[in-house]
Amino acid sequence: MIASVTSDRDLMPQPIGQFPRSLLRHSRWTRVGDVPCVCIHPSIEGGAADSAWPASPAPTLLWLHGRTVNKELDPGRYQRHLAAGIATIAIDLPGHGERAIDSMQGPGSLADLIEQCLPELDAVADWAEHAGLARPGAWAIGGMSAGGMVAACRLCLPHRFGALVMESSTGDLLSLPGAADRGGPRLAALNPIDRLDRWRSVPVLALHSELDCVVPVGGVRRFVEALKRRAIDPSAITLHTWPSTGAPDEHAGVGRMAPEAKSMGTAFLQRVLV
Repeated sequence: MIASVTSDRDLMPQPIGQFPRSLLRHSRWTRVGDVPCVCIHPSIEGGAADSAWPASPAPTLLWLHGRTVNKELDPGRYQRHLAAGIATIAIDLPGHGERAIDSMQGPGSLADLIEQCLPELDAVADWAEHAGLARPGAWAIGGMSAGGMVAACRLCLPHRFGALVMESSTGDLLSLPGAADRGGPRLAALNPIDRLDRWRSVPVLALHSELDCVVPVGGVRRFVEALKRRAIDPSAITLHTWPSTGAPDEHAGVGRMAPEAKSMGTAFLQRVLV
């Protein structure tokens, strides 16, 4: 069953101001059930919010932001995807953006966030295919920090996604500082690196700072090495790191390397989806 969908341009969130006009005309805001989404799509051309969604399926990335921010944060990424003919559907994580709850934004809420978000991803993807926006068989999933962790957890079960993009993230949740205080036993039950018997080999791009203080690079390095050992094509799995990025805590937004990271992500999606 497809979740209910609402759309109203008058209810666009305040962070819409982060979107340049060139991106706004290709963007539509909606809710799939309780999940706030923004869809940036090559076939959207500035139509009214209450008009029919254009039925022109495109390769699609389902993108998940990190803790404490929102789905509107990253217009530069979305613009690059759009220019490459790739649609992006970005959602607000549980407790974030349009559904902000302060208690869900701290590091101790990670297990809650992952557990709530996992079934939401399928509802959003089902809607996008039913609406004719996403091309079945041409899906990728990815995210920054906590968003990338959710994405990696989702790939430990049967899924439709053909690729994974992780930025400043990890598939080894127990490597996070203070993991025991983030829901240790529940994180252990979700931990992708310990559930690879359920993993279907797909191309992966992981981007990281060697000095990341929030998500230490050792965790994602172990995760990528574990994926390569099981991969049909180990060369399709890449970890690219920078010695330093200048980002806060060498984490959020990969600092001065952000344009390069976004371009690398777009080129990766073009290779695996288009």
